[in-house]
Amino acid sequence: MVILFAAGGFYAINRRGQVLLATVNEQTIVNFVSGQLNNLELAVNLAKRGNLPGAEQLVVERFHELFAQTKYKEAAELAAESPQGILRTPDIVAKFQSVPVQAGQTPPLLQYFGTLLTRGKLNAFESLELSRLVVNQNKKNLLENWLAEDKLECSEDLGDLVKTVDNDLALKIYIKARATPKVVVAFAERREFDKILIYSKQCILLGLYYQTLCWVHT
Repeated sequence: MVILFAAGGFYAINRRGQVLLATVNEQTIVNFVSGQLNNLELAVNLAKRGNLPGAEQLVVERFHELFAQTKYKEAAELAAESPQGILRTPDIVAKFQSVPVQAGQTPPLLQYFGTLLTRGKLNAFESLELSRLVVNQNKKNLLENWLAEDKLECSEDLGDLVKTVDNDLALKIYIKARATPKVVVAFAERREFDKILIYSKQCILLGLYYQTLCWVHT
């Protein structure tokens, strides 16, 4: 038998010369492994690595087990890799926030955010909460680094927070978040009225571009 791998599955040629295509049903494989094969660990690992549905309840239960055992690092890693981002929610952030900080130890909340940052980009809520910690600790340089590395999702709320410590950095966030009214106000406060005109033209052109794309795809 000859096997050729393809995107989403593989082709096989049997001894009769028949060409067969085998693919994985992403919607059911996790439930099959956990239910029919009774292999919960494999099911969770498949769901995490492939970002597949079907193990949501298993992942949530495992997270609460780790948290109850004060294994915050392992819980943070599970949350970071959770399929469909089911553990990337405000409730999970609040759970880490609620843990008392022990003297001489890294706060669980920082362990959580640190783990997420090693995995990729934070969502809007995570970005806001981590930035709030950094602003309160007067560590603006960390924000600059994360923004340069595209680790934070920019939003108007994030810009409002950062503006309390750095107007220039806040303007960059507003622009990236496409918070047009706040961008215009920021330029006006800096008396850079010429940039308001340039920015407005860019917004109009961008709007026309997206309208064209929508028209093409309809």
